[in-house]
Amino acid sequence: MPLAQLLEQYVSLGIFVLAGGLSVLSLLAWRRERDRRMRIVSSGIKLCW
Repeated sequence: MPLAQLLEQYVSLGIFVLAGGLSVLSLLAWRRERDRRMRIVSSGIKLCW
């Protein structure tokens, strides 16, 4: 496998893992806060998925 393709796969995986981690943190914050602003943020995240 060429180095460029391997690097692209690792970068894509890193972005995916980072987005998943941020989604989990946002969900935990929403469950703790449960205010209107966090509902907007979490619904925006759901639209991205």
